[in-house]
Amino acid sequence: MNDTMIDFTATLARLRAGDADMPWPDRRNLVSRLAEELTGGDVSESLVELAEILAGDPKWEVRRDVADVLLLLPENDFVRLAARLSEDPNAFVR
Repeated sequence: MNDTMIDFTATLARLRAGDADMPWPDRRNLVSRLAEELTGGDVSESLVELAEILAGDPKWEVRRDVADVLLLLPENDFVRLAARLSEDPNAFVR
């Protein structure tokens, strides 16, 4: 995954389709880039959906990264994802 430019739309489409070829470290990097976009003021539906998909990632490290950036999401999305992650089986995510 290119660190300088991420096509969030294409990445979202890959994740929606259940693309298992994306290595989990790249998915962690994706959360970091997502946080940068949200910090920059881009709170588009596609970025919120991307956060939601990554909050359900099989790797707890990715879910924990999403939990760390929840405050950047709009209030309604924050509440919904915080409730979901607060019931995560992994203590580091909760």
